[in-house]
Amino acid sequence: MRLLKNYLLWILFFMPIFSFEQQAEATTSIPDRVSLNGIFSTDVGVSGNSAALIDDVAIITNGLASQVGALWSTQENLLDFKQDFNMVSYVNQGDAAASSGDGLVFLLKSANNTSNWFTYSGASMGALGENKYQGALGLPNSIGVEFDLYGNKSSADGFFDNGITGTYNNNHIAVVYPGTLEGYTDNFNIFGSTRYVKHDSLITNVNLASGNWTRVELNWETNEQDYTKGILTFKINDQMPIQISSAHLNSQIFQNGVVSEAFWGFTGSTGPTYKADQRVIFERVPGLVNADTSIKMFDRAGQEILNQATVNGGSEVTIAIEAEWLGGKQNWTDIDLATVIPSGVVLLDDTTKVNGTAIDDSLVWEGNILTIKSGIIPDLGGHDSNTINKASITFKVRIINDTFQSQTITSRMVGRNAVYEATPFSFNTKNITIGAMINSHEDGEVILDNSIDSFIVEFGWNNENRVPLAHAIKLEQNGQFEMITEFEETATEINGSFTYNILEQFLQLPYGMFKLHYSITNQETGEVSSAVIVLYKQNAPTVTISPLENQSIFTIGEKIPLKVSISDYDSESIKLIGQLSDNQKIDFGTYQILQSEENNIELELDTSNVPIGKYDFKLWAVDTEGNESDFFALNDIYIQGKLSFASIPSSFNSDSIKIGGSDKKVEGMGPIIISDQRLLDREWKLQVNLVNSNFINKNNFIGQNHYAHDSFFYYKNNGEKFVISTNPIEILQSNEGTSDEYILNQDGENGFYFSPNNSMLSGTYGGIVKWSLLSTPI
Repeated sequence: MRLLKNYLLWILFFMPIFSFEQQAEATTSIPDRVSLNGIFSTDVGVSGNSAALIDDVAIITNGLASQVGALWSTQENLLDFKQDFNMVSYVNQGDAAASSGDGLVFLLKSANNTSNWFTYSGASMGALGENKYQGALGLPNSIGVEFDLYGNKSSADGFFDNGITGTYNNNHIAVVYPGTLEGYTDNFNIFGSTRYVKHDSLITNVNLASGNWTRVELNWETNEQDYTKGILTFKINDQMPIQISSAHLNSQIFQNGVVSEAFWGFTGSTGPTYKADQRVIFERVPGLVNADTSIKMFDRAGQEILNQATVNGGSEVTIAIEAEWLGGKQNWTDIDLATVIPSGVVLLDDTTKVNGTAIDDSLVWEGNILTIKSGIIPDLGGHDSNTINKASITFKVRIINDTFQSQTITSRMVGRNAVYEATPFSFNTKNITIGAMINSHEDGEVILDNSIDSFIVEFGWNNENRVPLAHAIKLEQNGQFEMITEFEETATEINGSFTYNILEQFLQLPYGMFKLHYSITNQETGEVSSAVIVLYKQNAPTVTISPLENQSIFTIGEKIPLKVSISDYDSESIKLIGQLSDNQKIDFGTYQILQSEENNIELELDTSNVPIGKYDFKLWAVDTEGNESDFFALNDIYIQGKLSFASIPSSFNSDSIKIGGSDKKVEGMGPIIISDQRLLDREWKLQVNLVNSNFINKNNFIGQNHYAHDSFFYYKNNGEKFVISTNPIEILQSNEGTSDEYILNQDGENGFYFSPNNSMLSGTYGGIVKWSLLSTPI
């Protein structure tokens, strides 16, 4: 009986351990990794620190003996426990199997503790306390998850891991509390005292020294009312998440509600004999980019098809891969996409879009794999003036008409600073013996009624068993149905199509969304197949401009009056946009209008900054639904400059002139320049005259005003003399050339002269000269 009891006890003890030792799956290939630029520091005062960052790989120990490594987040990259965060990393501890040691520890350390970044090498792995009875404690105010390669269970190497056994050379993962008394059990014994480490949430079914990458995910869900009541979990490979003690978090990291941030990082070590090349890469750095990705499926009516649903064969669906930036210290940048669709669907050509912009299939599709490289998907986030936080990649497929189970779509987005894999989308397909289709219009299509004269829709059907069918076409709006037509036929074809003009019923619909239904019914069994698409009845605005009133030439700076008429039957406001030829578009603003009426609006087209030239002006309207009117054009509008003096003397004088002497040229007159920036009717005349009287001498010996003779002042050009008196005289006129600038000839013998004859008295003569530009046909 004693033997039987011992045997039964051995069976009861063995079975649980055997079940627990099943290996958790890890990955052999190197996972995608993100940039670690500026995230970590190795400058933490650890002598001989072996930690390094090379090619975005965090190296803790590099495979040599007796190494210590410490890698900690920078002050700018603390964990903020008042916000949700998620970390995904992969740990590789080499492939030395039983020759591996010692291991590494992932650590959280309260932000108010900026000292003690490494403790002891060997079994302590840089985080735990001394491996001896009542030795010093480890890193204060910390919690760790150790990835221990070696079971320290003897007097030769200490008893930290007493009682731990495992298939893989005693490899184990556990939560530890390095800086607390309760994190250890000190055992006094006169034959040899020992210290055990408390291992919470012990995992022994992961082969850490196999060369595989062990996936480590850390997830924090904060409590908005009290962050200390949030939930922190970690997950190894595909195992169930494990919650880290809230009590220890509060006491060690939060300092009982005083601190809400923490440093985080890794420490590790190797022994003199047992060593390891220990590396860490990241798919997701906590707090850097918080995003959400998803895979969704929609039918032709825009209704979402849920995960695990059954979809009818032959139906057309839209797949949407969606990403949204939710927060974080950085924008999500340089995003690549890889999506795989199953064999039970066929891609519909030319339906792939990124945020509504079509993408050439040949650039992104190869077989059933969609690959979009960075630069096509925009950066997402709210930093550095970026305004885009969502991306949607859509494409359409047709479900193969057969019965398939567990068809799955997968999608992965890899950016420079975050990697997100969407939850796979799975569905089943059902073979349909009859199938209804609407072939001619896209779901969500807008139908404008402005000048529509027909609305022809193509309908199609499949009928594998050639059964008699009943057809029905209906319109639905606001839950109300209207039958358009129904008919029966004895089918002779496996498939077919027909067209029907639904214009009459369409025109009677109110503006807005409506649905077009097409159904076929097996008259023998009552089986029904239906197709439905969502359409929108809308009205585009119309715009007209009254003709300009006998004017097509305007001077720069002049405001051109525009009398505009607008109508739009389903919008309450419109935006008016104009453009002069290829110049920049002009936003005239948004105007409230009355539906179903002509609305008159007066605009002004400002020409202040318009270059001189001939233009065609066009005006159009955009309503609240985004529908644009046709352009209304005013052609042959001239914007011109002015006729003006570019330079003219304000005063001039002459030296002493001898009475009765020879004529004397005025040397200080200065240039007289005429600028003509007009485009048309460029004729002009320059006239000059004296104001009020001839030149007058007020200071002379006779004591009264004395006037110069009529020909005292004149202009000479090429030998011709133009006497300037009180009567205006033309001295220059435009020619037939196209010059914009004219200079009055004062070169050589040409210019202005004084002629002092003997009738004049000595003294000072003065006068006022008037220069006149006349824009008039010559």
